[in-house]
Amino acid sequence: MLTVDEHPRRDSLLRVRASGWVRLPERSALVRSAGEAAPDFGYFELDDSGVQTECSAEDLDQISTRGALREAANALQGEAEDGAASAEDRAVAAAALRRLYGYVTEAAA
Repeated sequence: MLTVDEHPRRDSLLRVRASGWVRLPERSALVRSAGEAAPDFGYFELDDSGVQTECSAEDLDQISTRGALREAANALQGEAEDGAASAEDRAVAAAALRRLYGYVTEAAA
């Protein structure tokens, strides 16, 4: 097994393909951790297109329990889960909900 001194991370090229189901907090943590690790490597890419995000009422409560932000979160969740919408529209809504969650939780930290 190589130690860090024998094989520096900056000499490594890394592509991570993540898949599975996670909730909003775990998805945010995955992306944040990848972003923090990326500068240590010569090349780092996170492909999280295979990760599906579940959103619970508790996750939406972390955005806001009421008001305009909660209405926006509810609307985005509804669009992300709308079986009548196109896959592209659902993906855009899900990405927007993840971004909203990220902005709000980062500002609170």
